[in-house]
Amino acid sequence: LITSNSITVYPNPTSDEVNINHNLNLENGKVNFKVYNMLGVEVLNENLTSTNNEVEINNLKSGVYFYTITQNNQTIKTDKLMVK
Repeated sequence: LITSNSITVYPNPTSDEVNINHNLNLENGKVNFKVYNMLGVEVLNENLTSTNNEVEINNLKSGVYFYTITQNNQTIKTDKLMVK
């Protein structure tokens, strides 16, 4: 049985924090939010411990980043993140 995952990352663009809401079952393994710069270097790796998370990103410079949300090292979602 494959269930569709609902993952919301907002606001985007953002400047100081990003909210991540998801419906992944945390009992199936840890969920991570990783942010990469345009060179593919990981600049943030946050363990998401609940279904509603607030992640500080105020140490990131303005620009375009990519994020991935993974569970047990399996990518669930990848998208762009704009930091202003």
